[in-house]
Amino acid sequence: MTEARSADDLYSDPQEAEKPLPFLERPQKTNDPKAIKAKGIDDKAKRIKQENDIRALLGTEAGIRFIARILGEFCYIDASAFHPNNSTMCNISGRRQVGQQIKEAIRDFDFDSWVKVDRELEQQRPKPKKP
Repeated sequence: MTEARSADDLYSDPQEAEKPLPFLERPQKTNDPKAIKAKGIDDKAKRIKQENDIRALLGTEAGIRFIARILGEFCYIDASAFHPNNSTMCNISGRRQVGQQIKEAIRDFDFDSWVKVDRELEQQRPKPKKP
């Protein structure tokens, strides 16, 4: 018996092989030194671009304020993760984890830049009123 066909089959060539999905990459061969070297160079270039992005962002006062605002207001980096509602607590914990990863990336790149961001975080943090 033959399979049921749809109208879409009229527009496709049965001899044409199916193309792989565009987001899937061909697996890396472990015995090809040229491919391994090219991948290493691509990875290093990507890491340098990422570091330059951080450098450009933290090179300005506005960038420092922006990162501090992201970490403080959206990632709750200095807030307690406890909340009586379990789903809210998980949400806060996940946001804090993203903030910790941003913090780690900045600290690994340039500790002095992190100090500037941390100072800005401290200025933005609400202080308790003194009696």
